[in-house]
Amino acid sequence: MDRDEFARKVGEFVRNGAQKAGEFAHKVDDGLIDGVFQPIMDRLLPGKSPWRLGLNFQLGSLVFLGFAFFILLIIGAVSLALNFYNLLSFVFGLVLFLGFSRMHIVERSGMGNPMRPALFVWRVLFLISSFYDVYQILYDRSLLALPNDLQYMSDIAFGIGLYFMACRVAPPRQKRRTIEAYSWQESQ
Repeated sequence: MDRDEFARKVGEFVRNGAQKAGEFAHKVDDGLIDGVFQPIMDRLLPGKSPWRLGLNFQLGSLVFLGFAFFILLIIGAVSLALNFYNLLSFVFGLVLFLGFSRMHIVERSGMGNPMRPALFVWRVLFLISSFYDVYQILYDRSLLALPNDLQYMSDIAFGIGLYFMACRVAPPRQKRRTIEAYSWQESQ
């Protein structure tokens, strides 16, 4: 096997692997949205905006991140560089929240959400980082466990908000009039 043939086979292997990984990520993402978050949204707030619910989760994420930053400032047990990093992550989250809250996407009942494909990469990055976050929440018992747990919960709340933002608006439920509902009036 010469070099050109080897390079062609390696390139083909990389392309097929990346394509399969992308297909797998789309399947997992679609399964989570359609199988978990959309049914929750349909039962929780029928006819309401999933975009607003996602923004509320992201605001909660900022609150967790702000508390973690505040605790680290009070304790003073971390370096100036780590405090600067935490401040930058808070400002970045705030900028994202303000940017998302200023977007007025067209949400119509029963129609697809135009932000579902646009936020795909953010949701995949959330899935990858959430495994590490859950592991750290369960097994990190250091001196700074509380601020770290708040930061990890902030990441998870941000990702849940992204998934709710990808849901579509369900049509409002119709009030059903049944015979059983009026049967008590006939007996009186």
